[in-house]
Amino acid sequence: MKKKKKRVTLASLLVKALCASAVLIFIFANSFRGYLNYEINRQSYEFITSNIENYIGQIDKLEVDYSEEEILKIMNARLSIFSVFEIDIYEPLTSKMVIINPEYSENCHFAAALIDENKNIVASNEKKLVSMILFGKNHKDNGYYSCDRELINLPEVDKLYNEHLYKDSFNLYHTYDFDSVYVNRENFTFIPHKGTLTLIENKNENLYYGWKEEYQSVVETIDIDITIDSDEYELIELSKVEGFSDERAFPRQSITGYYGEEKESIDSFDFTSVRRLDGSGSDSWEIEDGVELYKRYERVYINKKPYYIFAGYIVDKNDKNVVNLHIKWTIIFGVFVLFAAMLLVWIENTKNKAKYAMEDYQRDLTNNLAHDIKTPLMAIGGYTENIMEGNLTESEQRAYLSHILENITFADSLVNRTLQLNKMGEGKPHKEKIKAEEAFERAIKKYSPMLDERNITYSVNGSCEVNAEIASFEALMENLVSNAVKYTKENGEIKAIFDKKAIIITNTVVEKIDTTDLKQPFVKGDKSRSNAKGSGLGLSIADKAAISNGMTLKISCSDREFKAEVKL
Repeated sequence: MKKKKKRVTLASLLVKALCASAVLIFIFANSFRGYLNYEINRQSYEFITSNIENYIGQIDKLEVDYSEEEILKIMNARLSIFSVFEIDIYEPLTSKMVIINPEYSENCHFAAALIDENKNIVASNEKKLVSMILFGKNHKDNGYYSCDRELINLPEVDKLYNEHLYKDSFNLYHTYDFDSVYVNRENFTFIPHKGTLTLIENKNENLYYGWKEEYQSVVETIDIDITIDSDEYELIELSKVEGFSDERAFPRQSITGYYGEEKESIDSFDFTSVRRLDGSGSDSWEIEDGVELYKRYERVYINKKPYYIFAGYIVDKNDKNVVNLHIKWTIIFGVFVLFAAMLLVWIENTKNKAKYAMEDYQRDLTNNLAHDIKTPLMAIGGYTENIMEGNLTESEQRAYLSHILENITFADSLVNRTLQLNKMGEGKPHKEKIKAEEAFERAIKKYSPMLDERNITYSVNGSCEVNAEIASFEALMENLVSNAVKYTKENGEIKAIFDKKAIIITNTVVEKIDTTDLKQPFVKGDKSRSNAKGSGLGLSIADKAAISNGMTLKISCSDREFKAEVKL
């Protein structure tokens, strides 16, 4: 015996959908995390390479005009101003991006150093005030000068750093307006003399580039007045004249800023700990969970003397902005997946419900047909047995044969109407314009003898034209009329009203009946299946006929009236 297939429930669909969603979300979360880590590594390595290439390129150019000692001093300023490290991760589907750089990321540092053969650091990107000073067009002393507290070693410079410059950060920056400065052209250093230093705050933390004036506010303005007495420095007045060809525009200062890394960060790379220096090398390791340290060095020659350029970074792959981006897009993906899963569950459950409803419908139809057809078959059997006994008069035999014929007719009608119900709605209907009131008139005229016998009157009010398939609409009218005629009490009335929105057929009844399941096959108002008066299929056929034509059948019953309404 074939085992009945177990039905899929909504609960099982939900469990499967949630499990599949959890797996997809997990895969996405890990894949996206992997992408973020890959992008951080890729960009970090690119910056290491580009910075080292840039340093070597600058040294090669400086060798043309400067001595070894001068190049070392120039690179001390340039390592600070030209060291660039910034990871930009663009958010999917948006123009926003997550930025990791030493300016504002807590565990991000970039260090660079120039080391001699004895492993002494001769230049680095230690944080310092750097400015380009121009003495004239193509002047030999033009270049980057640093206000390096380590080289200058003056209380006034230390005070400037300690009280003001340390405040510089991602959302705080300085602007400078120097009227005069002290310069040492031999070691490429300068000291502010007269001018102002203004600290400005950016109040929009999400605006990384192109700060707008409405988001800026002045935190403080500091007047600078430093006087020194040193033969190593000359005092120069800075021009405010614009233009490059006008000699009055020199000497002047530009691109002044506070650049580089704190000394503690540079020391943490321990560049001088390399056991053996050869042409090039690299090393990396994880300091702690997610925080990676990487450093690389390349040999470079300055006037044929070997030096080594070191560069390294510390980057936190668990930077809060990266973590927030990961969580945000995992949630977005999760919501999308869950929505899609629930939509698929709803679609599948709807299909299953329709499938199971059809299976139940077919089973109930078969069971009810088998149940209802037993009555005429039993009657036929009983009458046949009586006839076969042979003790009947001719009139009794005729009566029994008449009853047999009636039950055969009823059984045949039952089977035919069941087949009609099954076929209803199959295929695409060919619709035509039909006068609804005329279809009603044709149907009710078939019952004229019954109406006259039970003294039932009928009336037709209004008219309407419907777009429907002829056979199914005729079946709709036929079954509604048949139901009304069969269940209208004697001396009762049937009314039919037609308009553009609905067709309403009412008939008077003896008592109120329950209409809850009346459109189901083989259900009769009196719940009696032994009554051969009707098959209980009429309203089922009418309902399917209405649906197949895009209409809706609603039925109701009061103590006095049964109402069938077809909404067009």
